[in-house]
Amino acid sequence: MWCKQKREAPEPGQEQGPSKAPATQAEQASGREPAPKPGRGTATERPRDRETENKRERARERERERERERERERERESKVSVSEMAEGSGAEVSTRCDKVNNATQPTDTQTTIQKHWDEAVGRTTISRLQPPKIYPKEPKPNSTGLYIRYYDKIDKAHCYAVALYDPSELPGSGTLHLRALERFIKEYDCKVSFCLGFALDEKLMVKRNSCSNVKATGKREMDDKWYFQLVHILQQLGRRFTDVTSDDPSGLAVAMQGMRI
Repeated sequence: MWCKQKREAPEPGQEQGPSKAPATQAEQASGREPAPKPGRGTATERPRDRETENKRERARERERERERERERERERESKVSVSEMAEGSGAEVSTRCDKVNNATQPTDTQTTIQKHWDEAVGRTTISRLQPPKIYPKEPKPNSTGLYIRYYDKIDKAHCYAVALYDPSELPGSGTLHLRALERFIKEYDCKVSFCLGFALDEKLMVKRNSCSNVKATGKREMDDKWYFQLVHILQQLGRRFTDVTSDDPSGLAVAMQGMRI
């Protein structure tokens, strides 16, 4: 006679836990506990997974921050490049001339020149150079020179000047020609609207390269149009200036034929 098997109650002090999955034959043979079902994990594994994920998230955040910093650096480099490439204002010309200074932070020399540069008058075309009202008594070998158009407050007129300085007379930062121009502006308290830079070597030959020429001519090297006129004017300043020579004597002679200065 069939009958239902009576389920035995647990003994006192024992708790009936959840039923385990039946063990496989291999597990029964080895005596190991059945492996937990996939996807459920254990209580100790879940915190470890969260810690790993947190570490990965922090690493991704650090990488995003580095990328943002690289983007800011590229923007700063782009702004500096644009400032160096631009032309047309005194501050930008000073930036091109004085590469040792930060392009975005003009020096006191650059600020002084920009403040005293007469942009409106500077646009006036000059067909020829004029004899200077102010000039040195004698040429100085290995000196820094400027030919300047400035506004004379006493005569209330635009006049011209030739300035020569020994490098030891030009302390400070920036190129020698910028420092020379700053000194001239401070000495005569004037506005400047045209400037050519040059130098005299040990043999009093006129050298034509200067950052001061960028404002007046658009490039560092002085064109023959201005160069030969400048040499001729220097030679007319007095007996001691007759020794001043050009880098192309034959070109000077040709240029001076029929030219009235």
